[in-house]
Amino acid sequence: GAFLLFLVSGMNFARFQATHIVAGKIWSVLRTFALNIILPYYAILLAYFAYKKTFDPASLLLASNFYGRFGSFLEPFWYIEALTQVTLLTCLLFSIPVVRKAAGAYPWASALVFAICTAILKLLMPPVSAEQFVFASRLPQNLVVLFALGWLLHHSHTSRERLAFTLLALITVSLCYNYAASHLAWLALGVIAITWIQTVRLPA
Repeated sequence: GAFLLFLVSGMNFARFQATHIVAGKIWSVLRTFALNIILPYYAILLAYFAYKKTFDPASLLLASNFYGRFGSFLEPFWYIEALTQVTLLTCLLFSIPVVRKAAGAYPWASALVFAICTAILKLLMPPVSAEQFVFASRLPQNLVVLFALGWLLHHSHTSRERLAFTLLALITVSLCYNYAASHLAWLALGVIAITWIQTVRLPA
C-alpha cells in the first residue's frame, strides 16, 4: 500500500508543482511542502517528545527511516520522512537548468527518461533479502523510482502514453519489488487501476 501511495504522491506532486518547478521556482515549491507537510509533522513530533519525555535527533532531522522506529507510535511517519527526502532529490535534479528546459519543452519524454533512469539505478543496487525488506523499503533510493513513475503518469495524457506508462510501470515493479507474489500483484493491480480508471461511481 505504501509503495502505491508513493506513486500517487509523485503524480500529485507533478500535478500541483510541475509548472512551478519548470519555471525555476524551486524554493517556492519547497516552502509549500514545508508548510503543508513538514511543519504539521514537527508539531506531532514535539508533542510526542513532550509526552514521552524523550528526544530523537534522527526524527527531527527527518532521517529516522534510516534507523527505524519499529513498534513505536512514530513508526508510520517514516513515510513523511522518505517523501521529504525524495522531494528534495527531485527538486535538486530540477534545479539543473538543462533538466528544467527539457522538462518544459518535452514534458512526457523527459518524464519517461526520469522514470527509466531511476528504475535502472534501482536495479543496479544490491538485492534486498526478505529479512531486510521492511527496513530497505523505507529508504529514498528504493522509493524514488515510484515517485518518478507517478511524475510520468501525470504527464501521460494520450492512450498511447498511458499504455507505454503501464508497460514500463509493470516491468519496473516486477523487477524491483518482487518480494512476494501477493505484494507484487497488489502493486500491479493498483498501477493498472490508477492509470485506466478515471472515475469511480458510488451508489446513490
